Amino acid sequence: MPLSAWACAALACGAFGAGLLTAHAMLRRRRPEPQAAPEDGRKQAEILAGLAAGMAHELGQPLSAARVGIEGIHYLRQIGREPSPEHLAKTLARVGMSLLAMTQTIEHLRSLARQDGPLALTTLDLATLVEGLLADRDQWLRFHDTRIEWTRPAQAIPAIADPAGVRLIVTNLLRNAVEAVESQAAGRRLVRLVVTPGASVAVHDSGPGMPPELLANLFDPFRSTKGHGRGIGLSLARASAERMGGTLDVESTPGAGSRFTLRLRSPETAA
Repeated sequence: MPLSAWACAALACGAFGAGLLTAHAMLRRRRPEPQAAPEDGRKQAEILAGLAAGMAHELGQPLSAARVGIEGIHYLRQIGREPSPEHLAKTLARVGMSLLAMTQTIEHLRSLARQDGPLALTTLDLATLVEGLLADRDQWLRFHDTRIEWTRPAQAIPAIADPAGVRLIVTNLLRNAVEAVESQAAGRRLVRLVVTPGASVAVHDSGPGMPPELLANLFDPFRSTKGHGRGIGLSLARASAERMGGTLDVESTPGAGSRFTLRLRSPETAA
């Protein structure tokens, strides 16, 4: 029997709760303790709302992929067509990968919250990871009518990192870039990803760019121009990069777009 949509939802709710508590613990470590004040309760509510929004973004994509697969099976049965064994196997494999992605994201966030030991890093190929991430999010990108410019490097680009951490970072950068170009004319909705030797991933957007006063605090938690409950993604992304021994930086020019660059350790520099 395939996994039901309700079972997927239950697993996702558990994952969301674990991720929310984990991210909350991590950000409390990164931010100074606030002074007691009458507004403490309201500020705490705002923090939790921001965390909830951020974790919803982080876990929403793999949950959506799992839900679409399960609902596709249910739809076939509703119209009197029994899915083939091959279709069931393929769907359950996708659902399993989606649940694994959520689990890996939460485990990575837990490692950020603990900050009391080395992160489990491995040598991976950045080009393969980015290509797989783009394939996973193809449907979402087409829905947003955004053109993605990506050319896989001819050679492998090795990096020493945590795969879940890199996916978390690049997903955040990709989502921010897509949102940055939403207000542009159809021909200008362009996002470009570049993976280069030296374990570097750059995400360029053709959006309106950002002024210097916004860039100064862009990676602080809950700093966002996108409304209430936003602003956790880039803070988590930079914390994740630093935990892996890397960096995450931004360059932006008003009217000319922005470029975020993730630099990780490569086997050559780590030797």
